[in-house]
Amino acid sequence: MLELKDGRLSINGQVVFRNLSFVAEPREVLLLTGKGRHSVVEALMGFRMMDEGWVSVDYEPMLPLSATLLRGQIVYVPADLPVWNGTEHGPRVSSLLRAPFKVATCNEQFSKQALMAEWALLGIDAELFDRRAAEIDSTTLRRIMLSLAGVLPRSFVVVDFPDDGGGYDLEGDYLRRLADKGRAVVVSADDDVLIRKSNKVIVVRNS
Repeated sequence: MLELKDGRLSINGQVVFRNLSFVAEPREVLLLTGKGRHSVVEALMGFRMMDEGWVSVDYEPMLPLSATLLRGQIVYVPADLPVWNGTEHGPRVSSLLRAPFKVATCNEQFSKQALMAEWALLGIDAELFDRRAAEIDSTTLRRIMLSLAGVLPRSFVVVDFPDDGGGYDLEGDYLRRLADKGRAVVVSADDDVLIRKSNKVIVVRNS
């Protein structure tokens, strides 16, 4: 269970949201919409501390000292993906996907075969595995990052879609599939397709 309780956040003296509470449970897709949705995701991931309220992961509070550990239970796809200047020096997709799992303390592993099965569901060309990330369009790169949710044994998936997107039919079907397999999925987007595929819709307001 991923929970935000009685949250209030202000940035530069402006209230972004207040009195916000929700629970993302296994087998559910919870959709965040509204102007402050990106800030809610930042708070949910422990990147930004709220003025009031708290976030918990399976009843464990998301605190500065515990945030890194708790984020290890979440597959997170940010709205703003990294940008590499030029194609010669940017990482290859294969290296990009495996980089977080090379540390000695990490016991998560996945096979290329399993990853390719997820890519097929997301309409990703298998040949992109050995291409440089800078050569790939942002929509495909986001789907590639999302595919990790299908191969990593993490209980929670948090996806923050950009403001200029839309028409996420393929992504919506994939997120629904992840939820049906027992994941708790939180999606931040202003998109009618994703609204229809969600169990809960939370409109983020500052009043």
